[in-house]
Parts: sequence; structure tokens; C-alpha cells
Amino acid sequence: MDSYLKEYPFDSVGDFLSILFYDPVRGEPDPRGFAHANAVARFLRGLADVKMSHILPLIYRHRCSYPSRNSARLSERQSMFSTAEAAAAIHHARPFISTWATQLVATEARKQIGRATVDDSEDEESRVQLRGADFDNFSMGALAEKFALTLPLPMYLTEQMAAPKVDGEPVVILVPITPSSPFVQLQVTALSSFILSRNPYATGYLAMTFGIWHFACKSHVDVKRIYCRLGNCIADQTARAALQSMTEADIEKMRQETELGALPVACEGKCKVL
Repeated sequence: MDSYLKEYPFDSVGDFLSILFYDPVRGEPDPRGFAHANAVARFLRGLADVKMSHILPLIYRHRCSYPSRNSARLSERQSMFSTAEAAAAIHHARPFISTWATQLVATEARKQIGRATVDDSEDEESRVQLRGADFDNFSMGALAEKFALTLPLPMYLTEQMAAPKVDGEPVVILVPITPSSPFVQLQVTALSSFILSRNPYATGYLAMTFGIWHFACKSHVDVKRIYCRLGNCIADQTARAALQSMTEADIEKMRQETELGALPVACEGKCKVL
């Protein structure tokens, strides 16, 4: 490597890598040769014998990637997994990678939660109007399974934070996890609150059901207010409006079924009258 760097006019390994991984803008001329472009493409696509999964851990674990006690940038030790510091301002590789990855994951987690705050046109179960069947068939397990599909990253992060450990190992590794596991229900409760925090009208996950449950149990108004502040349930007025809406919808459905049943039935030769 020393002879290579001396022979070719690269200021540093970083200069060499920036040229090696040069990515031309689509539609503009590509100054790279075929061998150069093909070698980089094979490496980034994981087709080479040595993949990024081999290189990145080598960089992250390298002793020079972390500030030593005598380093002029010793303060960068505090930048590991930083949520506020700009990753580009960090010089050492290990603090930079940890901060960059942290902020990348945070952005994706926020994006997934954001998608859960709006109606999904492709989801048959997504609707604006609450039905009695939705309330009757509510299940924390079913909601956990839904979140596992639609919010995979937030579910994974909260699982790692909430799952207990056995002999130093997370229980998620040792035993099969079911939607009824206690910490899974804690995850569902937390994520439902996060969604409600982003959009106070996204009440169809847990808050609506919990609010109606408080109404049915005749919970004290202060209890309802506290849980509403915590993002666990809807306001009492909203619960009343939801119940009124469900009642009107059920009455209309019953009226239509009654009218349909009163029509002449050819096979019976008589009318059905309620």
C-alpha cells in the first residue's frame, strides 16, 4: 500500500476511496473505465469474495478509529451514538459510524411511525368509521402482529428495550415470542401512544378502544384525563361521539336488513315481516 500511494498521486487513503467509489450523476458522462465501474459494482452488490460486511467491522473495530487518551480530539469519545451532533463534523471513524447509523435509524423509525398516522388505502382494515365489530374483535395480539408488519423497526427497537434478559441474554433469543407476551403488550401500548402524539386523530389503534372501555366502566373523569394525557385513550367526549356513530350505523344496517327481509321471497311464496 505504501508503494501504491507513493506511485500514484493520492493525498491519502480517503482521497483514493472517494475516487474509487465515485458515483456519477445519472445522465451525465461517466469518467470511470469499465473495469473500475464493474469492480465497484460487484463489491457493493455483494458479488465479490470480500463484502462490505467484512470491511465495515474492520473499520469500526480498528484501534485507530477511536480517540486515544492522548488524542487532540479526545472529546469525540462523547460523540458515540450521538443524536444531536452532526455526523459529518466527527473525525474518528467509530464515533462517526455510530452517530451516522443512529441518526439513519431514527429517521427511518420516524418515517414508519408517520405512515401509521394516516389511512392506508391498500389496507382493507383501514377505515375512518368505527364499527361495532372492530371494538368487539379488538385484540392486543392482533394489533402487535399488525405493528410487526407495518412498524418493523419501531417494534424491533422497543423489543430490545423492553424484553427482559435471562442469564444475560435477551429473552427474545431464548424463547419463542408470542403477541400475548407481557412486554409485547407494553410495546403496543407505547407505539400507540407515539402514533397518537404525532396525530391526535389517529385513534384507531388502542386509544379508541381504551377510551370506550373507560366509558363503559364509568371511570372517574380525572382517571380518563390522566390516561388521555398519557396518550393511552381518547377523550370522553370523543368516546361518546364514537358510540353514537356506531349506534346510528347499526340502526341503519338493521333498517336495511328489515326492508330487505320484508320483500317478497319467490321460493317461499310469502313476505317476511318483522
